[in-house]
Amino acid sequence: MVNLSEREGGIAAQVQSEMRDCAFVPAGLGVSELIALVAGARIFVGNDSGPAHVAAAAGRPCVVIFGATNPAQWRPWGVEHRVVETGATFRAVRGDKTLPLNEPRSIEAVDVEEVRVACEESLSATGGASAG
Repeated sequence: MVNLSEREGGIAAQVQSEMRDCAFVPAGLGVSELIALVAGARIFVGNDSGPAHVAAAAGRPCVVIFGATNPAQWRPWGVEHRVVETGATFRAVRGDKTLPLNEPRSIEAVDVEEVRVACEESLSATGGASAG
């Protein structure tokens, strides 16, 4: 189930108001419903999370917003994608683990315009990527 905290719910409401006519993930969505929604999407836009990797596995173009996780390590693989990041730098601890050294701005500072531009670039690179 996708469950949004009160704070996340407020952010989700703001995103939905900014992105009318776009798919939106409601609270309480089951895993199979999430997979179906993402697999049928023209593009996935979200933070570095499980649904981003579901989108990549389904071959959907992705715009993924990264905070204190390393996009070089956790970016979508095998699909057209754009990363919007906070400028954090990382130190490799071992092959499968990195630690943030600094984060010049928080993930909350990521601007809607940055994400919109990344979406346009990704869709242009895929020729508009229809679902299917």
